[in-house]
Amino acid sequence: MPVLCGDDELAYRITRDSQLNDVFVLPVVSPAVPPGLARLRATITAAHESDQIEHAMDVIEAAGYRNGLLH
Repeated sequence: MPVLCGDDELAYRITRDSQLNDVFVLPVVSPAVPPGLARLRATITAAHESDQIEHAMDVIEAAGYRNGLLH
């Protein structure tokens, strides 16, 4: 599940913030994607419970606010 961030450095900051809060995401930055289209990659499987997915979404959302992606 991609989470668009735009800027490479922003993707790195949100990745670090999320991982420090026990949510594993990976940054996908240029040259893997065109400049300005950096994103986070979160892998969701059938083994994840809905409350785990909700928690991950909350952590990523909070990281987005703390790092200026969301306002």
